[in-house]
Amino acid sequence: MTAQMGVADFCRYALATEKSQLVHDPARLGALFREYAGIQRTPSLRKTIYLVRSIGISIEAVNYLETGGTNMTANGRWHIHYSAKDRPPTQKFDILHELFEVIHKNFDTVCPGYGCLKNRS
Repeated sequence: MTAQMGVADFCRYALATEKSQLVHDPARLGALFREYAGIQRTPSLRKTIYLVRSIGISIEAVNYLETGGTNMTANGRWHIHYSAKDRPPTQKFDILHELFEVIHKNFDTVCPGYGCLKNRS
């Protein structure tokens, strides 16, 4: 599975489930992702990393970040880097935050014009 396919599958699921209206809300998107992935409770750091890799995203703890995380595409694949210097609970938060950003960036690819949908009442 490629990163685009794994993330795109979830984006299609979220858009179909919510009729495109609530996917801008991080809490609702997180709930949809937990439902989609069959997550009953917040996963450990190790399981969070596994989950991100399972949908085709490369993930790595890096020393160049003092704190936080970042996401990017390279060679057609999504990558998440998070600070190796942070404590595990902070790392998990940063990873999930970056995952939300990756998913959010993919909605317009899956549903052209998606950016306009968030302005609907």
